[in-house]
Parts: sequence; C-alpha cells; structure tokens
Amino acid sequence: MKRYNPSILIILSIILIFLAISTQLLSNLNPVDAQIDPTYQQITVQAEIDRRFAATNTALVQIQATQTIQAAFNLALTSTAEYERIAAEATLSFQQTLDSAFDQAVTATFAAPITQTAIAGQRTLEAQIARLRELLPSLQVIEVSNASHFAQLATLVDLDNWCSQVAFSPDGILFAASCEQINGSKIFLWETQNFQLRFTIESEEYFGESLVFSQDSTRLVAGNNIYDVVSGEQIASFPASAMFGSAFSSDGELLAVASTRGYAVIYDALNLTELGRSLMTRDVGDGRIFQVEFRPNTHILATAGEDGTVRLWDISNNNQDTMRIFDDSVSAIAWSPNDPILIIGGKRSRNTNGGSIVIRNLRTNRDLIIDDAASWSAYVLAYSPNGNMIVSSGDTTLRLWDASSGSLLHMQNGLAGDVFALAFNPSGTLVATASRDGTVSIWGVVND
Repeated sequence: MKRYNPSILIILSIILIFLAISTQLLSNLNPVDAQIDPTYQQITVQAEIDRRFAATNTALVQIQATQTIQAAFNLALTSTAEYERIAAEATLSFQQTLDSAFDQAVTATFAAPITQTAIAGQRTLEAQIARLRELLPSLQVIEVSNASHFAQLATLVDLDNWCSQVAFSPDGILFAASCEQINGSKIFLWETQNFQLRFTIESEEYFGESLVFSQDSTRLVAGNNIYDVVSGEQIASFPASAMFGSAFSSDGELLAVASTRGYAVIYDALNLTELGRSLMTRDVGDGRIFQVEFRPNTHILATAGEDGTVRLWDISNNNQDTMRIFDDSVSAIAWSPNDPILIIGGKRSRNTNGGSIVIRNLRTNRDLIIDDAASWSAYVLAYSPNGNMIVSSGDTTLRLWDASSGSLLHMQNGLAGDVFALAFNPSGTLVATASRDGTVSIWGVVND
C-alpha cells in the first residue's frame, strides 16, 4: 500500500474545511451581493453611490456637506479675496472627502465593507464640518442687528499720508476712498463684490472730507468736482471754495455743500449745467461747518458747527432752528434711518478730555447722552442702516453702541492710526474706515 506524506494530508484537510466554511458563508449572503448579474453591473456609479449611502443612512451627511459647500461659495461671492481663498480651500477639502468616500463605496462588494466605509466617511465629513465651523465665525459677515464685534477683512490702501474719507454707493455696488498726498489728493474706487479696484483719480486739489455718491449711484462728488463712476471722467465742478462735506437729499434733487466759512450752499443736483450758481446759501454757524446731512425722505438739512451748534434748515420754507449742543465743537452728525432722531458727536466742554455722543429725539425733544473717557471717540460716527446700532471713532478704536440704550456693545482696540472717517455699507454688514496712518480698511461686523 502506498503511503502518503502526513503534511499533504493535513493540507488537504484544511482545504476541505475551508471549502465547507466558504460554502456555508456564501449561502448566507444576500443574493444580490453574492451574484451580481450583468444588468446590475451596468448600474451607473452615481446610482450605486446613492443606494449604498441610503442603505447606511448617510444621505444626511451628503446634504450637510453640500449645504456647507454652498455656504462657502456664497460667502466667496460677496466678500474679499481672503474670503474667496478660505472658502475655496474649505470647498476643495469637502469635495475631496466626498469623492474619497464615494470611490470607496463603489469599489466595495459586500455590505459590511460598505457600511464601514460609509461610517468612516461620515466621521471624516463631520470632522471637516466642525473644522470649517471653527474657521467661519471669525470671518463670516452677518446682519448688524446681531453684531457683537468687528473683524478686519482687508486693508485696501496703505499710503504714507493720511486718508480722509470713505463712502459706499447707495446701491452697495461701489466703494470709494480719498487720501491726501504731498502734491494733492487721490481717489480710489472699488467694486464691492470682490473689492477689485476700478480706477483711481489723482488731483492737485485738496478734496478734504467731501466724498459722496449721488442717490442713483452714477456720480461721485469729491471736493469741488463731480465724476462719472464708470469712466472716472470729471463731468462737472463747483465754484472753488474750501469744503468740509457734502450730501444729497434722499430724492436726489438737492446737493448740500458745507463751507469752512460758516455757511451751507444748496445746488440743483438734477441739473449739472447749473452748478455755477447755487439755489440757496445760508449762514449756519460761526466758524467752520464740519458736516451736512439731509434727514431721510425730507429736505431738512442738519449742519455740524465748530461753534458747538447743530442747525436744522428746512430748505422748503427756509426756516432754521438752532440747537446748542456743546460748549466745544460738534464734529459729526447722523440721522436715524427710521425716526426723527439725530446723533451728534463731539466734545461737551473744552475743559474735559472725554468725547460725547448725544442721541436727540426731535419728536420728544429728549436726549440720551453717552460720555466716554477717550477724547476723540466721537469725532466720527454713523448709524447702522437698520437704526439699531451706532459706530463711532476718532482715535485708534472702533466702538459699537446700542442706539436705544446707549450701552457699549464692543470696542475694537489697536488700530494703527486715528480714524478720520467711517461708513456702513447699505446692508449693514461692513464698516469702512479711513485713518491718519494712510490706511483704508474694511471690517466685518460679526457674531461671537
């Protein structure tokens, strides 16, 4: 009798046992997974992806990731280049994670490996979502009604001399700034979608603090000149005079100009050929007039005077009311967009260092007074477009106040130079500043 090698017998036994176990396992498999017919093999990759993810209850993860990617894209479309870079990186990271999970799901054959892959993919996606949510709060621009602090988004200009004024167009599409140079002034005009520079205008004139868009956002007043915002060409000019500020009425019919000699001049804003002569001129203070502002939807003009007064001039009947506000000068004024309320900034007394903001309700003739220890904290100020907040500055801080209570909501410290001008954009999501150190910066008003 032929003898067999014991090792061979052992190997054959192991093979038989393995075959028996494999047969038993295969008999327990789902028929679709155990034997894939040609029709099934022709199912599209996307259909297979959808089926696998639905079977493992991860469709919600896809939705969350897609929403987060879309939010990143939306953020990029309405923000600066820095936003776009971060949003693009986050989007790419999400897309790569999704693609990896999809590829692993498609190449898997049995239910168990697919489930493990899907779970791993879900955990990876959740980690990516958490990481993006950690990044976005410091960058995301939100409505100012929920604001709690500022985040610097971009520095658009950094010159050797100072920058004196900033302005957003009423339609929110354009943003302008004026800065001083050794031999004159320079205007910058950007498109706000991505803050791409449209053009610059250089002049030997001193534009001062006069920079304002017409109500239809087609013209820009700077100093004594009016420019076309498409071409940058000068289309009209005023008679030469030193100017501190200018303002259009809400209906676009009137243009008010503040003079350094104590008077305000009214022009017909609809007829640029007649700018050589004014409609009305009136003394509105003893000394320089620092600012003029029309009350929304009226022809009532408020003026801020070096003599410590605010004067209300009703252009329709030429009546004027004088309000003594400070012993020292009134440096800034702004109207509430909703109510007959005027905020007034300046110094209450020459003998004190602190700045003050007076919120005067013209209907009730009552004042809410905000005193601050910083001497120039109320040199410039603005109402938020919804009327809920006030932003003020004049030193190296930005202060955000509650317009109803006068409480300080946030103070941003450490700006490089004293702020000479500031402005909200029409949606109330951005604040622009022009500073003594030659910078023009964009700040997002964000939520903690």
